[in-house]
Amino acid sequence: MTTEAEPAAVLITGARAPAALEWARLLHAADCRVYVCDSLPAYVSRYSRAAAGAFTVPAPRFGAEAFADAVAEAVAKHRVGLVVPTCEEIFYLARYRERLEEAGAALFADRLPALLRLHHKLDFIRTAASHGFHVPDSRLIGTPADLKEALSAWTDRERVVLKPVYSRFASQVQIGSPRPGRGHIQAPANLSPGNPWVLQQYIEGAPICTYSIVRHGRVVAHAAYEARYRVGLGAAVQFAALDHPGALIWVRRFAEAERLTGQIAFDFIEAPDGALLPIECNPRATSGIHLFAPEDRIAEAVLRHREPEREQALIAPAGGRQAMIGFAMAACLLRRRLTWTERKEALQALCRSRDVLFRARDPWPVLGQVPAMFALLCLGREHGVPLMEASTIDLEWNGDMT
Repeated sequence: MTTEAEPAAVLITGARAPAALEWARLLHAADCRVYVCDSLPAYVSRYSRAAAGAFTVPAPRFGAEAFADAVAEAVAKHRVGLVVPTCEEIFYLARYRERLEEAGAALFADRLPALLRLHHKLDFIRTAASHGFHVPDSRLIGTPADLKEALSAWTDRERVVLKPVYSRFASQVQIGSPRPGRGHIQAPANLSPGNPWVLQQYIEGAPICTYSIVRHGRVVAHAAYEARYRVGLGAAVQFAALDHPGALIWVRRFAEAERLTGQIAFDFIEAPDGALLPIECNPRATSGIHLFAPEDRIAEAVLRHREPEREQALIAPAGGRQAMIGFAMAACLLRRRLTWTERKEALQALCRSRDVLFRARDPWPVLGQVPAMFALLCLGREHGVPLMEASTIDLEWNGDMT
């Protein structure tokens, strides 16, 4: 029998992510009782004062049904009214949404088919094109022969991009020439019809990121930001809010066309002529959440998900707000070869940015990085993968369900 639980009790999943810690603090500041869970034994949110309770659950990628049952059990035990996913466990929760609802909680996420369509890097581009958006030329590559044929048709291009249809942090991405010779694109060893890749037109321009909360196709909270400092090609470690009306217009139009609900993030390239071209979509929490503060009242955007839609002011971060993952930003700067001007700009960005982990009234997550890092190192050793890959290996969705 389905029962209605207290909406002020919220469970945040994927709690290893800094975004989960941010959500825990934002919801706690909105007088919610916040619980967090993850398949790792140690994670930064576990040590936050914002968390009323923390649980370890089975790894969704290696036991999806057991994971869903554990989350549903926590929902029932603690009378949770809302589950907020933050990482790729969202796909597994959406698959077993009914179990959460039977336990008494709503899942703040869209239906699984919509999530998968946006997560797949080519399906997203095709979806955007179907709604009339200008998109980069993109092709599905399933074999080395497919790649050779596609590259031979694109020899007039200076550079192209090759990436897996399912990936994160720009892992395994190749950017190179379509023509034979030095720096050319090569067929990945794991390329196959069952593990396809996307060959995409390389777009010159400025990268723009967005993060939004949408309900029934309407954008209720939105941040556009620059992610200038990254680990390699992928994970951003510093985020600076932008006033970008064009990006908001794009997101509003897409969200309305798809009738989306949940958290949605896009990566764009803004071409020299001002055109915005979508590169990929993440239908989940991303680093854009770090640009919001309790006074922005973003918690209301998810807590009022059951209320009838009505016109209200867009929730947006204050202009000029910046945030960073402090230790990662420092490590990034130490590894990069920078000119004097670039180093000066980087130090200014570091000084102006709020660290996403540290709060004077909630300092323990900073120290919690030590056991959290050890847990990831152990996971990486278990699966024989580097640290970055280990950070998602047990919860990512790559088109399968086990």
